[in-house]
Formats: sequence, structure tokens, C-alpha cells
Amino acid sequence: GGAFGIDGLALSAGLLPPSTVSGRDYPDEGPQRYAVGTADSILFYYGVGAAYQLTDDLSIGLTLLNGLLNTRISRPTRPLAQPDNEVTQNEDRYEDHTFVLDLSDYFVPAGSLGLLYQPAPYLALGLSVRSPVKIEARGQMGYQIPENPSFQDSYLATRGGSCAEAWGEYCPGAADLSAVQRFPLVVRAGARYLGERFDLEFDLIYENWKAASVQDVLPEGYFVQVQGDIANAPVPLPAAAVDRELRDVFSLRVGGDLQVIPGTLDLRAGAFHSPSAYPADFRTFNLDFPFASQTGLSVGASWQLVSQLSASVFYARIFQETVTVSDGKVQQLTATSPNLGNIVNNGRYEVGLDHFGLALEGTL
Repeated sequence: GGAFGIDGLALSAGLLPPSTVSGRDYPDEGPQRYAVGTADSILFYYGVGAAYQLTDDLSIGLTLLNGLLNTRISRPTRPLAQPDNEVTQNEDRYEDHTFVLDLSDYFVPAGSLGLLYQPAPYLALGLSVRSPVKIEARGQMGYQIPENPSFQDSYLATRGGSCAEAWGEYCPGAADLSAVQRFPLVVRAGARYLGERFDLEFDLIYENWKAASVQDVLPEGYFVQVQGDIANAPVPLPAAAVDRELRDVFSLRVGGDLQVIPGTLDLRAGAFHSPSAYPADFRTFNLDFPFASQTGLSVGASWQLVSQLSASVFYARIFQETVTVSDGKVQQLTATSPNLGNIVNNGRYEVGLDHFGLALEGTL
């Protein structure tokens, strides 16, 4: 039988919690502050799925999802572009103007389509396509005046007048803040060998990062008034477009399961390698997307608690190549003059990731 009495049909619904929750705070005075300040984000999906067995050896599946996003980001900027300033080189933190973006998007559609072909009892071949994802978040902006007393009369304004003269105070709805972030189309092809008590799987994955390379921040109707030694009239905040110049990549994954106690306990292990999507010289590498070539190892286990409930745990360690940027292209954001700030991503980056997971799965 099947769902609604249709042989070969299976339906599902679920909530997909985020694989990670970011909440890293970097020091306000740190050298990274023009690349990333504080960033607190959470994105999870809910959706439905359906699978249908077309023939004895061929099945098709479809999943439709919607994501919910909340994010809060702060980023110091400079009031003006002054890279030739001999005293501070335009990086005196007491003159930083810090903006905070509080954004959300409750309509982030995504989906995937897959085929599974099993020509023999011991062999399964699969192909899946995951749609690209576009986040168009909207929200509000706050402002923190510099610590330098010369700038104590600076403020953020909208068409409706001045506001946000203190940290945490947001401008009213006379202005609009939006940010666009894209994630790539993903195509996965795999083969799985099915033994009596174990299986082994190989996957080749293509990710279209080139089409997801640009991130946009669009403040419409916001004006900044910079008071002090460089006093000027209120000027509109410029749009910021960040192009990471990403490349498409292919990655390889391998993994397997072993039934230690059939029907009760399964152990699994896996590994993957993924090259960097950044340009070869890493000229656009930045802490807001700190991923280079990676190799990962993982282990896990599943325990059947009762007939309709199982629990799974896993641990993964991801090793990443050390990145050295000597001719970077990432510039300071400036409140009044876009694309004129100092280069701020030159340096050495070392990243390692540890992932822990726990899942409960139930069937009806």
C-alpha cells in the first residue's frame, strides 16, 4: 500500500533545524572589524515531500521547503575614505561609525528533485538537484556614534528626520533596508553498494557558486550626518555590493553504514573533500565567508529506541587549508564614499571546524 491508498506513494512533512547557529562576536578593536563585527543568524526550514515508485527499480522524489531567517549584524565603517592619512591610515577605531543591521526573511523557498534507480539488489544509483536559494531580507538599521568626542553630534537620519542617535535605537519606517544573499544550485550524483549488513556510497557534487557570488545591501532613504572636523551635509548611505568572484566547484564524498546489531544499532563513517570556490589567489577571501579547500572526516551512530522512534548522533572534524592573502580586494565600508576605503583582507587565515549533531526520527 501507500499514502491515500496509492501503491508506491509516500508522503512526508518535517522541520529542518539549522545545521549550525552562528553567534561569534569578534573584538571591537580587532584587525578584522572592517570585515566582520558581530553576527548572530539563524535559518531553518520546514516543508513537505513526496516519493513515488514508478517501477520496481525506479523511484522519484520531490521536496518543497520554506526557510525562516533572522539575522543581526554589526559592521564598523569609516566616515570618509582617507587611506592617505599619515596619522591613522584611516583605521583609528575611536572614529569608527558602527551600523547594526537587524534583518529577517520569512519566505525563502527551496526545493529538490531526485531519482533513484536500483538495477540490481546490491546496487543503487541516484541523481538529485537542489534549487538555488535567494534570501531577500528586510529590516531596520541602528547606529553607534564614534567614541571620538569630535563626532558626538553625528547621527543617522531618514526622510522623516533624525533618529538612531544612540546605540540600539532604530530609525522608523520612513526608510527601507534590504539585503540579498544567494546560495547555489547543487547537483549530486551517487552510487551505493548494498551488502547484507553494510553499505558503501560514493557521491560527486557540483555547486554553482559563480551564480551566487554577489551579496547586496540596499539602504534606501537613510542619510548619515557626520559632525566634527569633517562636518558635511547629510548624505544618503550608498548601496554596498560585495562580489566574492566565486567559482563553480566539484566535490567528492564517500561513506558507509554497518549494522552492528541488525534492527537496533548502526555505525557509520564518512569523508569528503571540497576545493575552494574562491579565486586561486584568494584576493576576495573574507571572514564573512571563511571557507577554503576542505577535507572532512565524520563518525556517527543510530539506535532504534522503540519500533517507531530512533536516535542518531554524529561528530565531524573539518580540516581547512591555511590561506594567505597578500593582494586583497576587500575594502573598508565608508559611510559616504563607496569603494574608496583601505584594503582590509590581507593576512593569514587558519580555520578548523567541529560539528556535533543529535537527531530523533519518528514514523507514524
